[in-house]
Amino acid sequence: MYSVTNTSYKKNMMSSRSQNIVRNISSGTINRLVILVFEFIIRTVMVRTLGTEYLGLGSLFTSILQMLNMTELGFGSAVVFSMYKPIAEGDKEQICALLNIYRRFYHIVGCLILGIGLALLPFLDKLIMGSYPREINLYVLYIVYLSNTVMGYFLFAYRESLFIAHQRDDIRSNIRTVAKFIMYSTQLLILVTVRDYYIYVILLPLCTIFINLLQYVVSRRFYPEYTCRGNLDKESLRDLSKRVMGLFSFQVGGAIYNNADTIVVSAFLGLVILAKYTNYYSIMFALNAVLVILSNAMTASIGNSVATESIEKNARQFNELSSLFSWIIGWCSICLMCLVQPFMAIWMGKENLLPIDNVFCFVLYFYFWNFNPAMSIYKNAAGIWWEDRFRPFVGIAVNVILNIWWVQVIGINGVVLSSVVNTALISIPWGSFFLFKLYLKIDLKKYLIKQSGLFLASLIIGGITYFVCSLISGDYTLQSLFVRVCLCLTIPNMLYYILFNLLGEWNNLRGYICVFLKYFVRSRS
Repeated sequence: MYSVTNTSYKKNMMSSRSQNIVRNISSGTINRLVILVFEFIIRTVMVRTLGTEYLGLGSLFTSILQMLNMTELGFGSAVVFSMYKPIAEGDKEQICALLNIYRRFYHIVGCLILGIGLALLPFLDKLIMGSYPREINLYVLYIVYLSNTVMGYFLFAYRESLFIAHQRDDIRSNIRTVAKFIMYSTQLLILVTVRDYYIYVILLPLCTIFINLLQYVVSRRFYPEYTCRGNLDKESLRDLSKRVMGLFSFQVGGAIYNNADTIVVSAFLGLVILAKYTNYYSIMFALNAVLVILSNAMTASIGNSVATESIEKNARQFNELSSLFSWIIGWCSICLMCLVQPFMAIWMGKENLLPIDNVFCFVLYFYFWNFNPAMSIYKNAAGIWWEDRFRPFVGIAVNVILNIWWVQVIGINGVVLSSVVNTALISIPWGSFFLFKLYLKIDLKKYLIKQSGLFLASLIIGGITYFVCSLISGDYTLQSLFVRVCLCLTIPNMLYYILFNLLGEWNNLRGYICVFLKYFVRSRS
Protein backbone atom coordinates (compact mmCIF):
# COMPACT_ATOMS: atom_id res chain seq x y z
CA MET A 1 0.00 0.00 0.00
CA TYR A 2 2.82 2.39 0.87
CA SER A 3 4.69 1.77 -2.37
CA VAL A 4 1.57 2.48 -4.42
CA THR A 5 0.95 5.70 -2.54
CA ASN A 6 4.59 6.71 -2.86
CA THR A 7 4.59 5.96 -6.58
CA SER A 8 1.40 7.96 -7.05
CA TYR A 9 2.89 10.86 -5.10
CA LYS A 10 6.02 10.89 -7.27
CA LYS A 11 3.95 10.81 -10.45
CA ASN A 12 1.86 13.74 -9.22
CA MET A 13 5.02 15.62 -8.28
CA MET A 14 6.58 15.04 -11.70
CA SER A 15 3.33 16.07 -13.39
CA SER A 16 3.19 19.25 -11.31
CA ARG A 17 6.81 20.07 -12.19
CA SER A 18 6.13 19.63 -15.91
CA GLN A 19 2.98 21.74 -15.75
CA ASN A 20 4.81 24.50 -13.88
CA ILE A 21 7.65 24.45 -16.41
CA VAL A 22 5.24 24.74 -19.35
CA ARG A 23 3.20 27.44 -17.62
CA ASN A 24 6.33 29.43 -16.78
CA ILE A 25 7.70 29.05 -20.32
CA SER A 26 4.39 30.14 -21.88
CA SER A 27 4.07 33.28 -19.74
CA GLY A 28 7.77 34.05 -19.97
CA THR A 29 7.67 33.77 -23.76
CA ILE A 30 4.72 36.16 -23.99
CA ASN A 31 6.55 38.58 -21.70
CA ARG A 32 9.71 38.44 -23.79
CA LEU A 33 7.79 38.83 -27.05
CA VAL A 34 6.06 41.96 -25.76
CA ILE A 35 9.39 43.41 -24.62
CA LEU A 36 11.30 42.44 -27.78
CA VAL A 37 8.67 43.72 -30.21
CA PHE A 38 8.32 47.04 -28.41
CA GLU A 39 12.07 47.49 -27.97
CA PHE A 40 12.54 46.78 -31.66
CA ILE A 41 9.93 49.38 -32.60
CA ILE A 42 11.20 51.94 -30.07
CA ARG A 43 14.84 51.61 -31.20
CA THR A 44 13.70 52.12 -34.79
CA VAL A 45 11.56 55.16 -33.98
CA MET A 46 14.26 56.66 -31.75
CA VAL A 47 16.84 56.55 -34.55
CA ARG A 48 14.35 58.22 -36.89
CA THR A 49 13.22 60.91 -34.42
CA LEU A 50 16.09 61.62 -32.00
CA GLY A 51 19.19 60.10 -33.60
CA THR A 52 21.69 57.27 -33.15
CA GLU A 53 23.56 58.88 -30.24
CA TYR A 54 20.52 58.58 -27.98
CA LEU A 55 20.57 54.80 -28.38
CA GLY A 56 24.20 54.69 -27.31
CA LEU A 57 23.56 56.99 -24.37
CA GLY A 58 20.70 54.88 -23.03
CA SER A 59 22.81 51.71 -23.40
CA LEU A 60 25.71 53.30 -21.51
CA PHE A 61 23.57 54.38 -18.54
CA THR A 62 21.86 51.00 -18.41
CA SER A 63 25.20 49.17 -18.35
CA ILE A 64 26.64 51.40 -15.60
CA LEU A 65 23.64 50.84 -13.35
CA GLN A 66 23.44 47.13 -14.05
CA MET A 67 27.01 46.90 -12.80
CA LEU A 68 25.94 48.73 -9.64
CA ASN A 69 23.27 46.08 -9.17
CA MET A 70 26.01 43.59 -8.36
CA THR A 71 25.81 44.95 -4.81
CA GLU A 72 22.74 42.73 -4.45
CA LEU A 73 25.41 40.03 -3.96
CA GLY A 74 23.18 37.24 -5.22
CA PHE A 75 21.21 37.42 -1.99
CA GLY A 76 17.92 36.84 -3.81
CA SER A 77 19.11 33.58 -5.38
CA ALA A 78 20.37 32.37 -2.01
CA VAL A 79 17.01 33.18 -0.35
CA VAL A 80 15.05 31.40 -3.09
CA PHE A 81 17.29 28.35 -2.75
CA SER A 82 16.77 28.39 1.02
CA MET A 83 12.98 28.45 0.50
CA TYR A 84 12.81 25.19 -1.47
CA LYS A 85 13.04 22.92 1.57
CA PRO A 86 10.68 24.83 3.96
CA ILE A 87 8.11 25.10 1.15
CA ALA A 88 8.27 21.35 0.58
CA GLU A 89 7.92 20.78 4.35
CA GLY A 90 5.26 23.47 4.92
CA ASP A 91 7.45 25.45 7.34
CA LYS A 92 5.76 28.85 7.05
CA GLU A 93 7.67 30.48 9.91
CA GLN A 94 11.01 29.75 8.24
CA ILE A 95 9.78 31.29 4.97
CA CYS A 96 8.55 34.40 6.81
CA ALA A 97 11.92 34.76 8.52
CA LEU A 98 13.71 34.47 5.16
CA LEU A 99 11.39 37.07 3.69
CA ASN A 100 12.06 39.37 6.62
CA ILE A 101 15.84 39.25 6.29
CA TYR A 102 15.47 39.63 2.51
CA ARG A 103 13.54 42.90 2.97
CA ARG A 104 16.07 44.32 5.44
CA PHE A 105 18.94 43.41 3.18
CA TYR A 106 17.27 45.03 0.16
CA HIS A 107 16.88 48.31 2.05
CA ILE A 108 20.62 48.29 2.83
CA VAL A 109 21.46 47.47 -0.80
CA GLY A 110 19.24 50.30 -2.04
CA CYS A 111 21.17 52.77 0.09
CA LEU A 112 24.51 51.41 -1.16
CA ILE A 113 23.52 51.64 -4.84
CA LEU A 114 22.21 55.17 -4.33
CA GLY A 115 25.43 56.28 -2.62
CA ILE A 116 27.79 54.67 -5.16
CA GLY A 117 25.65 55.88 -8.06
CA LEU A 118 25.78 59.50 -6.86
CA ALA A 119 29.54 59.21 -6.35
CA LEU A 120 29.94 58.40 -10.08
CA LEU A 121 28.31 61.69 -11.19
CA PRO A 122 31.60 63.66 -11.64
CA PHE A 123 33.01 60.97 -13.97
CA LEU A 124 30.12 60.56 -16.44
CA ASP A 125 31.64 62.61 -19.27
CA LYS A 126 34.87 60.58 -19.02
CA LEU A 127 32.99 57.44 -20.10
CA ILE A 128 32.00 58.89 -23.48
CA MET A 129 34.46 59.15 -26.38
CA GLY A 130 33.67 62.06 -28.70
CA SER A 131 30.37 63.89 -28.84
CA TYR A 132 26.98 63.35 -27.24
CA PRO A 133 23.68 65.23 -27.65
CA ARG A 134 24.41 68.69 -26.21
CA GLU A 135 20.74 69.63 -25.81
CA ILE A 136 20.37 67.23 -22.90
CA ASN A 137 21.78 67.23 -19.37
CA LEU A 138 23.77 64.04 -18.78
CA TYR A 139 23.51 64.32 -15.03
CA VAL A 140 19.74 64.78 -14.87
CA LEU A 141 19.18 61.77 -17.14
CA TYR A 142 21.62 59.67 -15.14
CA ILE A 143 19.79 60.47 -11.89
CA VAL A 144 16.50 59.35 -13.47
CA TYR A 145 18.13 56.04 -14.53
CA LEU A 146 19.64 55.72 -11.04
CA SER A 147 16.26 56.26 -9.36
CA ASN A 148 14.79 53.54 -11.56
CA THR A 149 17.47 51.11 -10.39
CA VAL A 150 17.11 52.00 -6.70
CA MET A 151 13.31 52.16 -6.52
CA GLY A 152 12.58 48.43 -6.30
CA TYR A 153 14.92 47.94 -3.35
CA PHE A 154 12.86 50.32 -1.21
CA LEU A 155 9.50 48.92 -2.30
CA PHE A 156 8.42 45.27 -2.59
CA ALA A 157 10.87 43.63 -5.03
CA TYR A 158 11.76 41.07 -2.34
CA ARG A 159 8.29 39.48 -2.59
CA GLU A 160 8.98 38.16 -6.08
CA SER A 161 11.01 35.42 -4.39
CA LEU A 162 7.71 33.82 -3.31
CA PHE A 163 6.62 33.34 -6.92
CA ILE A 164 9.98 31.92 -7.99
CA ALA A 165 10.35 29.51 -5.06
CA HIS A 166 6.78 28.21 -5.53
CA GLN A 167 7.49 27.49 -9.22
CA ARG A 168 5.00 30.22 -10.23
CA ASP A 169 7.27 32.51 -12.18
CA ASP A 170 4.39 32.83 -14.66
CA ILE A 171 2.60 35.20 -12.24
CA ARG A 172 5.64 37.44 -12.07
CA SER A 173 5.97 37.36 -15.87
CA ASN A 174 2.31 38.32 -16.34
CA ILE A 175 2.68 41.31 -14.00
CA ARG A 176 5.70 42.53 -15.91
CA THR A 177 3.98 41.98 -19.26
CA VAL A 178 1.09 44.25 -18.29
CA ALA A 179 3.36 46.95 -16.87
CA LYS A 180 5.84 46.90 -19.76
CA PHE A 181 3.05 46.99 -22.34
CA ILE A 182 1.66 50.18 -20.78
CA MET A 183 5.11 51.77 -20.43
CA TYR A 184 6.32 50.96 -23.95
CA SER A 185 3.06 52.11 -25.54
CA THR A 186 3.35 55.45 -23.74
CA GLN A 187 7.04 55.82 -24.59
CA LEU A 188 6.32 55.16 -28.26
CA LEU A 189 3.56 57.76 -28.24
CA ILE A 190 5.96 60.31 -26.72
CA LEU A 191 8.67 59.62 -29.32
CA VAL A 192 6.22 60.02 -32.19
CA THR A 193 4.47 63.15 -30.87
CA VAL A 194 6.47 65.40 -28.52
CA ARG A 195 9.91 63.79 -29.14
CA ASP A 196 11.05 64.62 -25.61
CA TYR A 197 13.72 62.27 -24.23
CA TYR A 198 13.21 63.49 -20.66
CA ILE A 199 9.55 62.44 -20.62
CA TYR A 200 10.53 59.17 -22.32
CA VAL A 201 13.03 58.36 -19.57
CA ILE A 202 10.87 59.41 -16.59
CA LEU A 203 8.48 56.58 -17.45
CA LEU A 204 11.13 54.02 -16.41
CA PRO A 205 10.93 54.64 -12.61
CA LEU A 206 7.15 55.07 -12.84
CA CYS A 207 6.92 51.60 -14.40
CA THR A 208 9.15 50.15 -11.66
CA ILE A 209 6.87 51.59 -8.98
CA PHE A 210 3.80 50.13 -10.72
CA ILE A 211 5.39 46.67 -11.03
CA ASN A 212 6.36 46.60 -7.35
CA LEU A 213 2.96 47.71 -6.11
CA LEU A 214 1.14 45.21 -8.33
CA GLN A 215 3.56 42.48 -7.29
CA TYR A 216 2.85 43.22 -3.64
CA VAL A 217 -0.94 43.10 -4.09
CA VAL A 218 -0.88 39.85 -6.09
CA SER A 219 1.61 38.13 -3.77
CA ARG A 220 -0.55 39.03 -0.77
CA ARG A 221 -3.52 37.46 -2.52
CA PHE A 222 -1.74 34.23 -3.45
CA TYR A 223 0.40 33.89 -0.32
CA PRO A 224 -1.35 35.83 2.49
CA GLU A 225 0.25 33.58 5.11
CA TYR A 226 3.73 34.97 4.37
CA THR A 227 4.71 38.27 5.99
CA CYS A 228 8.04 39.75 7.06
CA ARG A 229 8.38 38.49 10.62
CA GLY A 230 10.69 36.44 12.78
CA ASN A 231 14.40 35.73 12.63
CA LEU A 232 16.50 32.86 11.34
CA ASP A 233 18.22 30.54 13.78
CA LYS A 234 22.01 30.62 13.89
CA GLU A 235 22.48 27.52 11.73
CA SER A 236 20.13 28.75 8.99
CA LEU A 237 21.72 32.20 9.07
CA ARG A 238 25.18 30.66 8.78
CA ASP A 239 24.13 28.53 5.79
CA LEU A 240 22.50 31.53 4.10
CA SER A 241 25.57 33.70 4.70
CA LYS A 242 27.82 31.06 3.15
CA ARG A 243 25.62 30.84 0.05
CA VAL A 244 25.57 34.63 -0.26
CA MET A 245 29.36 34.79 0.00
CA GLY A 246 29.64 32.13 -2.68
CA LEU A 247 27.13 33.91 -4.93
CA PHE A 248 28.82 37.29 -4.48
CA SER A 249 31.61 36.43 -6.90
CA PHE A 250 29.11 35.29 -9.53
CA GLN A 251 27.06 38.45 -9.12
CA VAL A 252 30.14 40.63 -9.55
CA GLY A 253 31.42 38.50 -12.43
CA GLY A 254 28.08 38.50 -14.23
CA ALA A 255 27.62 42.26 -13.88
CA ILE A 256 31.08 43.08 -15.20
CA TYR A 257 31.00 40.38 -17.89
CA ASN A 258 27.68 41.60 -19.32
CA ASN A 259 28.27 45.36 -19.07
CA ALA A 260 32.00 46.10 -19.22
CA ASP A 261 31.97 45.65 -23.01
CA THR A 262 29.46 48.48 -23.45
CA ILE A 263 31.45 50.87 -21.26
CA VAL A 264 34.73 50.02 -23.05
CA VAL A 265 33.18 50.57 -26.50
CA SER A 266 31.76 53.93 -25.37
CA ALA A 267 35.05 55.06 -23.81
CA PHE A 268 37.30 54.01 -26.72
CA LEU A 269 35.08 54.06 -29.83
CA GLY A 270 32.25 56.54 -29.10
CA LEU A 271 28.46 56.58 -28.93
CA VAL A 272 27.84 56.08 -32.67
CA ILE A 273 29.85 52.84 -32.78
CA LEU A 274 28.27 51.86 -29.46
CA ALA A 275 24.80 52.29 -30.99
CA LYS A 276 25.71 49.94 -33.88
CA TYR A 277 27.24 47.50 -31.41
CA THR A 278 24.13 47.51 -29.21
CA ASN A 279 21.87 46.99 -32.22
CA TYR A 280 23.57 43.65 -32.83
CA TYR A 281 23.84 42.96 -29.13
CA SER A 282 20.09 43.55 -28.70
CA ILE A 283 19.31 40.87 -31.28
CA MET A 284 21.73 38.47 -29.62
CA PHE A 285 20.26 39.33 -26.23
CA ALA A 286 16.75 38.70 -27.57
CA LEU A 287 17.71 35.14 -28.50
CA ASN A 288 19.46 34.75 -25.16
CA ALA A 289 16.31 35.93 -23.36
CA VAL A 290 14.31 33.08 -24.92
CA LEU A 291 16.85 30.58 -23.60
CA VAL A 292 16.76 32.26 -20.19
CA ILE A 293 12.98 31.78 -20.12
CA LEU A 294 13.49 28.07 -20.72
CA SER A 295 16.20 27.71 -18.06
CA ASN A 296 14.41 29.89 -15.47
CA ALA A 297 11.23 27.89 -15.93
CA MET A 298 13.14 24.69 -15.21
CA THR A 299 15.25 25.90 -12.26
CA ALA A 300 12.71 25.56 -9.43
CA SER A 301 11.47 22.18 -10.71
CA ILE A 302 15.01 20.86 -11.06
CA GLY A 303 15.73 22.23 -7.59
CA ASN A 304 12.84 20.10 -6.36
CA SER A 305 14.25 17.12 -8.29
CA VAL A 306 17.70 17.62 -6.77
CA ALA A 307 16.13 17.64 -3.31
CA THR A 308 13.98 14.53 -3.85
CA GLU A 309 15.58 12.33 -6.54
CA SER A 310 18.81 10.30 -6.70
CA ILE A 311 22.08 11.66 -8.05
CA GLU A 312 22.08 8.99 -10.77
CA LYS A 313 18.69 10.09 -12.07
CA ASN A 314 19.66 13.76 -12.05
CA ALA A 315 22.94 12.95 -13.83
CA ARG A 316 21.03 11.10 -16.55
CA GLN A 317 18.62 14.00 -16.97
CA PHE A 318 21.54 16.44 -17.06
CA ASN A 319 23.14 14.56 -19.97
CA GLU A 320 19.85 14.47 -21.85
CA LEU A 321 19.20 18.18 -21.29
CA SER A 322 22.78 18.99 -22.34
CA SER A 323 22.19 17.33 -25.71
CA LEU A 324 18.87 19.13 -26.13
CA PHE A 325 20.44 22.51 -25.35
CA SER A 326 23.35 21.80 -27.74
CA TRP A 327 20.82 21.43 -30.54
CA ILE A 328 18.85 24.54 -29.53
CA ILE A 329 21.89 26.79 -29.02
CA GLY A 330 23.60 25.55 -32.19
CA TRP A 331 20.49 26.22 -34.24
CA CYS A 332 20.02 29.71 -32.73
CA SER A 333 23.68 30.52 -33.49
CA ILE A 334 23.26 29.43 -37.11
CA CYS A 335 20.12 31.55 -37.46
CA LEU A 336 22.01 34.52 -36.03
CA MET A 337 24.86 34.08 -38.51
CA CYS A 338 22.62 33.71 -41.56
CA LEU A 339 19.85 36.20 -40.78
CA VAL A 340 21.27 39.09 -38.77
CA GLN A 341 22.82 41.03 -41.69
CA PRO A 342 19.74 41.09 -43.95
CA PHE A 343 17.54 41.81 -40.95
CA MET A 344 19.80 44.65 -39.80
CA ALA A 345 19.91 46.14 -43.32
CA ILE A 346 16.11 46.20 -43.47
CA TRP A 347 15.75 47.43 -39.89
CA MET A 348 18.47 50.06 -39.46
CA GLY A 349 19.76 50.54 -43.00
CA LYS A 350 22.99 49.43 -44.67
CA GLU A 351 24.88 52.36 -43.19
CA ASN A 352 24.49 50.77 -39.74
CA LEU A 353 25.82 47.34 -40.72
CA LEU A 354 28.97 45.97 -39.11
CA PRO A 355 31.42 43.86 -41.18
CA ILE A 356 30.77 40.12 -41.46
CA ASP A 357 33.84 39.30 -39.32
CA ASN A 358 32.22 41.28 -36.47
CA VAL A 359 29.06 39.23 -36.96
CA PHE A 360 30.99 35.94 -36.75
CA CYS A 361 32.59 37.09 -33.47
CA PHE A 362 29.13 37.94 -32.12
CA VAL A 363 27.91 34.45 -33.05
CA LEU A 364 30.84 32.85 -31.21
CA TYR A 365 30.07 35.09 -28.24
CA PHE A 366 26.42 34.02 -28.31
CA TYR A 367 27.27 30.32 -28.53
CA PHE A 368 29.66 30.28 -25.58
CA TRP A 369 27.62 32.79 -23.57
CA ASN A 370 24.69 30.38 -23.69
CA PHE A 371 26.78 27.22 -23.55
CA ASN A 372 24.71 24.43 -21.96
CA PRO A 373 22.23 26.19 -19.62
CA ALA A 374 21.71 22.81 -17.95
CA MET A 375 25.06 23.28 -16.22
CA SER A 376 23.97 26.55 -14.61
CA ILE A 377 20.53 25.17 -13.77
CA TYR A 378 21.91 22.16 -11.88
CA LYS A 379 24.69 24.15 -10.21
CA ASN A 380 22.17 26.69 -8.90
CA ALA A 381 19.65 23.99 -7.96
CA ALA A 382 22.35 22.12 -6.01
CA GLY A 383 23.59 25.35 -4.38
CA ILE A 384 27.20 24.94 -5.57
CA TRP A 385 28.39 28.54 -5.19
CA TRP A 386 30.85 28.68 -2.31
CA GLU A 387 33.24 26.07 -3.73
CA ASP A 388 33.28 27.82 -7.11
CA ARG A 389 33.64 31.35 -5.74
CA PHE A 390 37.06 32.21 -7.19
CA ARG A 391 36.25 31.44 -10.85
CA PRO A 392 34.38 34.72 -11.63
CA PHE A 393 37.20 36.86 -10.23
CA VAL A 394 39.74 35.18 -12.53
CA GLY A 395 37.31 35.65 -15.42
CA ILE A 396 36.85 39.34 -14.56
CA ALA A 397 40.61 39.96 -14.60
CA VAL A 398 41.08 38.20 -17.94
CA ASN A 399 38.04 39.85 -19.53
CA VAL A 400 38.85 43.42 -18.46
CA ILE A 401 42.55 43.20 -19.38
CA LEU A 402 41.82 41.71 -22.81
CA ASN A 403 38.95 44.17 -23.35
CA ILE A 404 41.09 47.27 -22.87
CA TRP A 405 44.06 45.79 -24.75
CA TRP A 406 42.29 44.28 -27.77
CA VAL A 407 39.78 47.12 -28.35
CA GLN A 408 42.75 49.37 -29.16
CA VAL A 409 44.18 46.79 -31.56
CA ILE A 410 41.21 45.21 -33.40
CA GLY A 411 38.26 47.37 -32.30
CA ILE A 412 34.88 45.73 -31.67
CA ASN A 413 36.24 42.26 -32.43
CA GLY A 414 38.66 42.65 -29.53
CA VAL A 415 35.82 43.47 -27.13
CA VAL A 416 33.73 40.50 -28.23
CA LEU A 417 36.57 37.95 -28.48
CA SER A 418 37.79 38.77 -24.97
CA SER A 419 34.44 37.50 -23.68
CA VAL A 420 34.69 34.41 -25.89
CA VAL A 421 38.14 33.55 -24.50
CA ASN A 422 36.99 34.08 -20.92
CA THR A 423 33.95 31.85 -21.34
CA ALA A 424 35.45 29.07 -23.46
CA LEU A 425 38.79 28.66 -21.66
CA ILE A 426 37.94 29.60 -18.07
CA SER A 427 34.26 29.59 -17.20
CA ILE A 428 33.08 26.39 -18.92
CA PRO A 429 35.80 23.88 -17.89
CA TRP A 430 36.21 25.35 -14.39
CA GLY A 431 32.49 25.47 -13.66
CA SER A 432 31.93 21.97 -15.03
CA PHE A 433 34.67 20.59 -12.79
CA PHE A 434 32.97 21.65 -9.55
CA LEU A 435 29.48 20.57 -10.64
CA PHE A 436 30.69 17.11 -11.64
CA LYS A 437 33.01 16.66 -8.68
CA LEU A 438 30.64 17.81 -5.95
CA TYR A 439 27.30 16.54 -7.24
CA LEU A 440 26.73 14.83 -10.58
CA LYS A 441 29.87 12.61 -10.55
CA ILE A 442 30.26 12.82 -14.33
CA ASP A 443 33.61 12.34 -16.10
CA LEU A 444 34.77 15.87 -16.98
CA LYS A 445 37.10 14.78 -19.78
CA LYS A 446 34.40 12.82 -21.61
CA TYR A 447 31.94 15.69 -21.20
CA LEU A 448 34.33 18.30 -22.63
CA ILE A 449 35.28 16.02 -25.54
CA LYS A 450 31.61 15.50 -26.37
CA GLN A 451 30.81 19.21 -26.14
CA SER A 452 33.85 20.07 -28.30
CA GLY A 453 32.61 17.57 -30.88
CA LEU A 454 29.14 19.10 -30.85
CA PHE A 455 30.68 22.58 -31.29
CA LEU A 456 32.65 21.41 -34.34
CA ALA A 457 29.51 19.76 -35.70
CA SER A 458 27.64 23.05 -35.24
CA LEU A 459 30.41 24.88 -37.14
CA ILE A 460 30.06 22.44 -40.05
CA ILE A 461 26.25 22.57 -40.04
CA GLY A 462 26.41 26.37 -39.79
CA GLY A 463 28.91 26.56 -42.67
CA ILE A 464 26.65 24.45 -44.90
CA THR A 465 23.59 26.55 -44.04
CA TYR A 466 25.43 29.84 -44.54
CA PHE A 467 26.76 28.69 -47.94
CA VAL A 468 23.27 27.75 -49.14
CA CYS A 469 21.85 31.06 -47.87
CA SER A 470 24.60 32.98 -49.69
CA LEU A 471 23.43 31.49 -53.00
CA ILE A 472 20.21 33.49 -52.79
CA SER A 473 20.37 36.19 -55.42
CA GLY A 474 19.22 39.74 -54.93
CA ASP A 475 19.77 42.45 -52.37
CA TYR A 476 18.68 42.38 -48.73
CA THR A 477 14.90 42.41 -49.09
CA LEU A 478 11.98 40.97 -47.14
CA GLN A 479 11.57 38.26 -49.78
CA SER A 480 15.19 37.12 -49.55
CA LEU A 481 15.02 37.27 -45.75
CA PHE A 482 11.93 35.04 -45.82
CA VAL A 483 13.73 32.48 -48.00
CA ARG A 484 16.71 32.51 -45.64
CA VAL A 485 14.40 31.95 -42.66
CA CYS A 486 12.89 28.90 -44.39
CA LEU A 487 16.36 27.53 -45.10
CA CYS A 488 17.43 28.08 -41.48
CA LEU A 489 14.33 26.28 -40.25
CA THR A 490 14.94 23.20 -42.39
CA ILE A 491 18.63 22.61 -43.21
CA PRO A 492 20.26 22.81 -39.74
CA ASN A 493 17.43 21.00 -37.94
CA MET A 494 17.49 18.21 -40.49
CA LEU A 495 21.27 17.85 -40.07
CA TYR A 496 20.99 17.96 -36.26
CA TYR A 497 18.31 15.26 -36.45
CA ILE A 498 20.69 13.06 -38.45
CA LEU A 499 23.55 13.82 -36.04
CA PHE A 500 21.65 12.89 -32.86
CA ASN A 501 20.22 9.81 -34.55
CA LEU A 502 23.78 8.68 -35.30
CA LEU A 503 24.72 9.39 -31.68
CA GLY A 504 21.74 7.31 -30.49
CA GLU A 505 20.24 10.22 -28.51
CA TRP A 506 17.20 11.11 -30.60
CA ASN A 507 14.75 8.92 -28.65
CA ASN A 508 15.59 10.71 -25.38
CA LEU A 509 15.30 14.13 -27.00
CA ARG A 510 12.02 13.16 -28.64
CA GLY A 511 10.72 12.17 -25.21
CA TYR A 512 11.39 15.64 -23.80
CA ILE A 513 9.78 17.31 -26.80
CA CYS A 514 6.67 15.09 -26.57
CA VAL A 515 6.28 15.73 -22.83
CA PHE A 516 6.55 19.46 -23.39
CA LEU A 517 3.99 19.45 -26.22
CA LYS A 518 1.57 17.29 -24.23
CA TYR A 519 1.55 19.60 -21.24
CA PHE A 520 1.54 22.68 -23.45
CA VAL A 521 -1.61 21.51 -25.24
CA ARG A 522 -3.19 20.56 -21.91
CA SER A 523 -2.38 23.94 -20.38
CA ARG A 524 -3.97 25.75 -23.34
CA SER A 525 -7.17 23.67 -23.25
